[in-house]
This record gives sequence, C-alpha cells and structure tokens, in this order.
Amino acid sequence: VTGLNIPSSAALSADGLRLTMVPNEALLVSRTYYVYVYGLRDLSGNGVVNFFSSFTTSFVSDNERPTFVDSTIFDGITDVPTNIWIRVRFDEPLNPLELSGVMLEDNIGGAIPSNINLSADRKTVYIVPKNLLSTNSNYRLTVDGLKDISGNDLLIPVVQNFTTTDSPDLLQGSLLYRNIPNGATNIPRDAEFEIV
Repeated sequence: VTGLNIPSSAALSADGLRLTMVPNEALLVSRTYYVYVYGLRDLSGNGVVNFFSSFTTSFVSDNERPTFVDSTIFDGITDVPTNIWIRVRFDEPLNPLELSGVMLEDNIGGAIPSNINLSADRKTVYIVPKNLLSTNSNYRLTVDGLKDISGNDLLIPVVQNFTTTDSPDLLQGSLLYRNIPNGATNIPRDAEFEIV
C-alpha cells in the first residue's frame, strides 16, 4: 500500500450525472485500489454523499468485447406470451451504467416502457415490460451500446423480432424428468445433467 494518487483523467457526462475516471496507465496486477469520492456538489450547492470503494486488479488486461450467448427469445419467434420477461445473456460481466442501448419497441418504433436490470453476476440483462404487451403484435428487441467494466463495446448488437400470442402465460412449469436421480452416488465428474 503506497497511498499514492493514481494519475487519471476525468470526464463528466453532458447531463452532469456520470463521472468517469480513467487511469492514465494500466493499473498494476493483483493490487488493491481504493476509490474515494468526496466534496462533490450539485448545481444548487447541495453536497453529495461521500463514497468509498475498493477493488483488486487481476493478472491480465481485458481486451475482449462482450459477446451474446443466448436469450429466452430468438429472432422470428412467434406465440410469445404477452407477459414475457426477456433475458439476454453475455459471456462476461457488463457495466451497469451502460444499459441505455437496450430498447423494446412495437412495430412502428414506439418504445415500450420496461424495467431493464442486470443479474447479480452482471452477465444477464433482464427486460421486463411494465404492462402486458398487445396481443398478436410484432415487437423488436435491440440490445446495443453495452460495455464491459473495461469499456470494451458489445461485439455484435443483438436484434430480435418477435410476435406475441393472444394471451399471457399463467401456467406454472413443472419438472417431468431428470436423468440423475436425487441422492445418486458415484456419478462421473463429467456427467451431463438433464431436466425436462
């Protein structure tokens, strides 16, 4: 622990709500760094609550762009329930401050008000419309502009068009079969677990 300040450049977003700090040089490997934010004021002179955080760097730099893995819907799917919760998964954690490029739109390009959040591991984006979608209607989900915590942009935008059915899905799913019974022993370490 040196207690030295890390030379960095800072930028404030146009709306004044986001402060981005970028170190002038790559941080050292396997080191703990501390972030202190204090003395900030809004345009009215009101103080902002002081903030403290720490993190430890890894041994490698992240130069890989986030890549789409899978989703609960796919492009061209039909008969989607009107109460759909959409999940889109990526191969690495995403920056929770970079979700503005996630859009759900109707067939004329009108935005559908939705709650957009990340999973605890920040690899899955959840898109939950605030109201039921219209029946038998076309929609487009666009996921673009996402970044990982190193600032790498999404490799390829995700665009999925889908059509709703005439009702919500109100049935609870149930487990029909599993290939490894509960309490089984001597299961190979490389066994595949399947459920239906």
